[in-house]
This record gives sequence, C-alpha cells and structure tokens, in this order.
Amino acid sequence: MKDTSYLFVYGTLRRDAGTEMSLFLGGSARFVGSARTTGRLYQLGSFPGLILSQDSRNFVIGEVHELGDPAVTWPVLDAYEGDEFERRIVPVRLDDGGKLDAWAYVYESDTSGKPRILSGDFLQPLNC
Repeated sequence: MKDTSYLFVYGTLRRDAGTEMSLFLGGSARFVGSARTTGRLYQLGSFPGLILSQDSRNFVIGEVHELGDPAVTWPVLDAYEGDEFERRIVPVRLDDGGKLDAWAYVYESDTSGKPRILSGDFLQPLNC
C-alpha cells in the first residue's frame, strides 16, 4: 500500500466545522477540494464515524487536504481521533472528477443503535 500525505476529512476536521482542530488542520495543510468516498456515516454524539462500504450507492461527503509536514501533523490528528478510529488509505473522488488515494479515519467500534446520516454529509445531515 502506498503512502500519501492526502487526508480525507468528513466531520469535525472539515473547514466549515468551526472546531479548534479544523483550524489546526487549516494551518497545517493545503485544501485540495471537496470530495467523497464510498461508505456509510453514523452520528456518534457530537461527531460522525465513517464505516467503509463497497456499495457505490453509499457515500460520505467531505474534503481532501494535503498535509504540509505529515511527521508533525499525524501524531496530533491521531491523538485527536482516538482509539475508536483507525487511519486507512481509501479511494476518493474529487468533485472536479479527479481521483486519488487519501488517508481517512475509519470508525472501528460498533454502530448498533447509532443513527445513520443518510445524506452522507455531517454538516448537512439527514438522519433516518
């Protein structure tokens, strides 16, 4: 598996999330563009969790950033995401049609009883 400095974010790290960590990422990375990946999104309290899917009808909306200094940025982001998330490389389609592989934080715990965000967009949710 190849390494990359691209990061796909879909929740509290997105530019419009207005969180301290989204501001940190904005200062540590270059915004590449809006994007999506295949998966399902769940509401986990004040933040979402991505579960990967092979079904192209299920997608999660987010954005891609290119980290300026990954050796410094990854430890901060990994600590923020915590043990329930694993950083994995996923295929991403940019809104402009481009494709790339990017890291994403994938939720590793049980989603039973958690509402699914049907829109795939944490910032504009449509829950079931």
